[in-house]
Amino acid sequence: MQGMIRFGVAAVSLLVSCTLIFTDTDSGLSKAITDLLNYPAPPPPIRELDESYRKIFKWFINFRGSVDEMPEPDESLPPRLLIGYWGNQENLIKNGARQPPSEEMRYKLLDAVMQTPDDLIRVESLLPVTPQAIERVKQYLDQTPGSGSDADRDSDSIQKPLRNWLMRHSSYFREELILKSGQMDAGPDRIRNTEEIEALARLDWPAARKIIGGYLKSSSPALITLAKALLFSHAVESGERSTADALLPQLQRIATDANTHSNVGAYALNTLVEKEWQGRDAWFISLLSNKTLTMERSEGLTIDRIASAIELNLTN
Repeated sequence: MQGMIRFGVAAVSLLVSCTLIFTDTDSGLSKAITDLLNYPAPPPPIRELDESYRKIFKWFINFRGSVDEMPEPDESLPPRLLIGYWGNQENLIKNGARQPPSEEMRYKLLDAVMQTPDDLIRVESLLPVTPQAIERVKQYLDQTPGSGSDADRDSDSIQKPLRNWLMRHSSYFREELILKSGQMDAGPDRIRNTEEIEALARLDWPAARKIIGGYLKSSSPALITLAKALLFSHAVESGERSTADALLPQLQRIATDANTHSNVGAYALNTLVEKEWQGRDAWFISLLSNKTLTMERSEGLTIDRIASAIELNLTN
């Protein structure tokens, strides 16, 4: 202990001596040393943050193995850690290889994404879609309304994933959903951004049917395929067999035509694989030997339309 004291005294003496030596010859160095001596020490760790780190360490300390083998985290862990864990488990849960989160944990995930909305997409399929959950998100959004300032516009941008989630799962913002559904950005060979029209078809079929009717008259093969796929899906789900039977061969031709753009053909194929109809499995198995569907070339890439359909429907 005495050695430490002597070392400290010597260090301070040396620093003071250096300050005196350079006072006359280099006032800049003297000022720098003085500023350094006066610089405040870093603050101690914030108690909540320190406790958060302790929880993370406690969770990871006994973990050994792959991500798939991670133990289920405690619900008191920080939001991003909860989202990260369940986001990594999402596909395993969809495939039945992992137990889904409890109802209580689903609500914890909902609270977590309200704190970090940009992460919503990682666990969207695991969030509770109940009247209580919908009202909780709506109340949260109502607490941060935009008023036109830069700060509010930033807030609106941050909350956009939550607003879109609410729009696609509830009656809120229905007019906006209808508007976006009618503004599909599709070229002749590309189907994309279908979330709104698919949500509208699920939530409000009469409103969606009007828009789909317009897409059927489009000159875009992509929009026509989208319209037929949505009509087929609704017909199967609502038991309209005659409509489904009429659309089935049309979608089959689109799905298996090598001249159809891979994106459009894949959308038709995914729809046919996702829905249950008589003869579906035998028809799909017959496609497995179709080389034109498993070795497509698109924009310099090799596309396996069959494998993509299998993967998509395993995770739905």
